[in-house]
Amino acid sequence: MELLLRQIPEGMFSTYDAIAIALGDIIARDAVREFAGIKAGGKVIPGIEDGIMLFDKFETEFPLKKLRNEQIMMSKRVVTEDDFEKIERIAGMDVAYRGNTAYGAYVEMDMKGNVIEKNTETMEVNFPYIPTYFSYRELPVLEKLLEGRHPDIVMVNGSGIAHPRHFGMASHLGVLHSLPVIGITKRLLCGEVRGKYIYMGKEKVGAVYGKKPIYISPGHKISVDSSVAISKELCRYRIPEPLMQAHVLATETKNENNL
Repeated sequence: MELLLRQIPEGMFSTYDAIAIALGDIIARDAVREFAGIKAGGKVIPGIEDGIMLFDKFETEFPLKKLRNEQIMMSKRVVTEDDFEKIERIAGMDVAYRGNTAYGAYVEMDMKGNVIEKNTETMEVNFPYIPTYFSYRELPVLEKLLEGRHPDIVMVNGSGIAHPRHFGMASHLGVLHSLPVIGITKRLLCGEVRGKYIYMGKEKVGAVYGKKPIYISPGHKISVDSSVAISKELCRYRIPEPLMQAHVLATETKNENNL
C-alpha cells in the first residue's frame, strides 16, 4: 500500500476507493482509510471533490487479486468430510492486537475440558485487516503457535468454508497443515441462515448455535455436523472452551506487555 501512496504526484490527491481498486479489491477501502490516515500525509481523501487534481493511474500488480486467485485455487483442496480417527486433544488459537503487534495464544485441552498445554507468541504483522483476506494477516502467528504441536482438532476465531471463496482462515490453516480445523465467529461473514444452518446457495456451509449465536463452519477435514457437535460439547458458555481460553490468554498477554 505504501508503494502506491508514493506514486501520487505532488499537488495531486487520490481516494480510498482508487487505492483499494489498485490493490485489487474495493473491499480494502477501510484498510486504506486507516493506513492513509497514518502515512499518506494528506494525499488521500475520502472521495472525489470539485477542483481536486485526482490521481488514479497507479502502476500496480493488483496484489489482492493474486491472493483472491490463490484462495480460489487452494479451496479445491478443502475436505469437508470427517478425516480423523480420534478426538483426544483439541486446541484453540486466538490473536489479540495492539497496532501491528500480534499476541497469539494456544490452549490445548482434552474433551473433558482439562488444559493440557498453553503457549503464547508475539510478533509484528504487516498485512492489514481486510475482510475475506483475514488469514493473510493472522496465519503467521497461528503457524508459529502450532510449531511442534499435534492436536487432533484445532479451533480458530475465523471462518471456514462459510466464506465468499469457500476458503476462510480455518480452511487455509487446515489445508496448509493437513489438520482438521473448525472455524468459529461471532458474526456471519456471508451466506444465509435457514433454520440452524448456514447456506450459500444450495450448499450447507455451516451452522448457527446458541441464544447469542455463534457461527460454526468446517475449515478442513471435518464435516458441518461434526464441527457443530464438537463445538457444542465444549461450550460452557457462548464460545467453546479451548477457543475461549485462548482468547483470554491472548488478551492477558497483550495487556501484560503494555503496562
